[in-house]
Amino acid sequence: MPIDKNHITILIWAVLSTVLYIFIGYYIERTDSIYLLSTWSLLFVGYFFIISKSWQENHIYLLLSIGIIFRLCFISTVPNLSDDYFRFIWDGRLTAHGYNPFMYLPSEVPKDILASCNLTPELYEGLNSQNYYSVYPSVTQYISGAACYLFPDNITGSIIFIRTIIILAEVSSCFLIIKLLQHFKLPIGKVLLYVLNPLVIIELTGNLHFEGILIFFLLLFFYLLVKKKHLLAAIPFALSVSTKLIPLVLLPLLLKRLSIKQFIVFSIICIVTIAAAFLPFYSYDMVLNMYDSVELYFQHFEFNASIFYIIRTIGFAAKGYDIIDIAGKVLPLVFIAGLLVLLIKSKIHTEVQLIHTSVYALFIYYALALVVHPWYISLLLVLSIFTQYRFAILWTALIGFTYITYHTVPYKENYWVVFIEYTCVFAFLCFELWQQRKANTIQVY
Repeated sequence: MPIDKNHITILIWAVLSTVLYIFIGYYIERTDSIYLLSTWSLLFVGYFFIISKSWQENHIYLLLSIGIIFRLCFISTVPNLSDDYFRFIWDGRLTAHGYNPFMYLPSEVPKDILASCNLTPELYEGLNSQNYYSVYPSVTQYISGAACYLFPDNITGSIIFIRTIIILAEVSSCFLIIKLLQHFKLPIGKVLLYVLNPLVIIELTGNLHFEGILIFFLLLFFYLLVKKKHLLAAIPFALSVSTKLIPLVLLPLLLKRLSIKQFIVFSIICIVTIAAAFLPFYSYDMVLNMYDSVELYFQHFEFNASIFYIIRTIGFAAKGYDIIDIAGKVLPLVFIAGLLVLLIKSKIHTEVQLIHTSVYALFIYYALALVVHPWYISLLLVLSIFTQYRFAILWTALIGFTYITYHTVPYKENYWVVFIEYTCVFAFLCFELWQQRKANTIQVY
């Protein structure tokens, strides 16, 4: 029986990649820029090699299984590239003991609650948001609370529980992506663009970011839409918003896909579902506290921005100081204006056109954002699978180099890295748009 050379190629790539994922998950700190970025680059070289092969779709279920194995490599790791998990555990322990995590600044939690919830000094020191109210919505709080209820004194146990939920969501997302690809009559091998992407594996499973769960709910929303279950689709959409707030920017686009009556009922179901999800935490102070944290995030933090950094540079030259307070108020208005233009000019008669327009909307949002962390791009990547655009794949590879920020303490961004990142991404997107216009190949399914 002849040896299948493709199987040997896949096996060698899978073994080498597994070693690299274990290395990045268990041995590399985010301050180790040389090791981190070298490993990141090698993983993407392997990824680009596999997805470029014409035979990859013939081995799709093998490659899907390997993608799951890559995720399982991280099952018992404590995230070493992100410290967000400290807040998940902090909020989760408050929730597990019946306290509202939206009501307390970590720096002001009473001593008796600190003791009863096992909110240790070590946990407090790990927080990157000691003086901010929690900004994580209800679904995130429920999962974190369940993790800490089951493992009240064991951070690793809580992490493994949350990671297991994320992996299950990711596996479910694979199923939904394949179903959607089949519906749109697209090659099902495109699922590998997401499943095998190193950023998705490292950031969602490895670093414990809830985009993995958000993506599952959003894909379920699109799946129910294509099945003509428009009103039922409102529930997973609301749950995606209750995981991370970002899907809210896509809601106005439904005005062009649904009838006015359907949109109104859809919105009511969304509001009721979100309200029900937040009900156990609800109070007037909770709303104010969460609003303050969201406003603080969008107007006072900055990391890996593109257009804002240009504006900031101009502001320094003209005013002599960082104009983030002004830009933080103006750029959301610019996004709203851009979204309105997109809404007016776009044709959204089918679900695939809705996904295309969602990609545009998310890109505009991230282009204007003050903060763009690597894991944010996972949502853009998964939606771009259903389009002809590949700029998001390039972005997932380049954005990882922003980890060079953590090479020194205190942290300092390398603006050359940011410049190269956005120059390449914007240039590649412009090239894709030019190619599309030149060939007049806009597809309608």
